[in-house]
Amino acid sequence: MTPLVLVMLVLLAAVETLAAYISRVYSEFGKILSREVQENLDAWENHVEPLLGLSREHAALCAAILQQLALGIIALEFGALLFNRAPHLGPPTYGEIAQAVLAVILIVIFCNQFFALAPVQPHAWPVGRAPHLARSDAPLDGHAHQRLHPLLLLRRRPC
Repeated sequence: MTPLVLVMLVLLAAVETLAAYISRVYSEFGKILSREVQENLDAWENHVEPLLGLSREHAALCAAILQQLALGIIALEFGALLFNRAPHLGPPTYGEIAQAVLAVILIVIFCNQFFALAPVQPHAWPVGRAPHLARSDAPLDGHAHQRLHPLLLLRRRPC
């Protein structure tokens, strides 16, 4: 695997992760949610959506398409790695094919669930990191607990 292919796979995995997060955010709109989640959706709606320049429906559709497109390119790249190799190596073995399929499955699982599995503490953003996510009712006195964390949307609640 060349460094260029590795960089491309990492970038595509990052795109897959970001698109999955955006799709997940838009799937939460319209549901009855806890106060923390609703505050984060409001912050997304007020601060991030205007920067996108798209309507909510178009942004959700673009994120879903981008997610599938990134996954398709990742699968194609693994296929190219398997079948585009020196002739003296012969065709790929069943083990190599299974390894490529497993890699694609692991990328899907990890990238789609990355933000759901990441440990998130409420109000954990440092002051200087994300000033656009400050609560409008919170004083800006330099305390980290006065900030919202966008990943609270995906925190799993116990059953």
